[in-house]
Amino acid sequence: MSARKLMTRDSDQPDREWEDAIVVSRLASELVIASWTTIALRSWKWMGVWQNPGLVFDREWSAMMTEKAFVSAELVGVMQKSIFDLWMGDFCPWNTTKRVIHPLHRDAVANARRLSAGSKVD
Repeated sequence: MSARKLMTRDSDQPDREWEDAIVVSRLASELVIASWTTIALRSWKWMGVWQNPGLVFDREWSAMMTEKAFVSAELVGVMQKSIFDLWMGDFCPWNTTKRVIHPLHRDAVANARRLSAGSKVD
């Protein structure tokens, strides 16, 4: 799609790219908030058990490492698909950005919800 067409919006038919840009910006802002919340809650939880880490620390650490491994594998697949789309001529930067941000967003929001629901230090 040409830059001129993107810059001139038809009021009757909103461009898909504008909608994708709004979705990407919403996902990115939620990702920032959720990731900072997750970092803060995990740090707070780990500081509460620093003298005797035990099972709480081990479970959270292993869950975090497992989740990072799965998200990394998922992101590799997304990047491979994006490279294939670029090669085939179907590349759209907004769709690629959505596909990259989505797994990160999903896991960060789920972790923030899980950690804030059980925010007591064991």
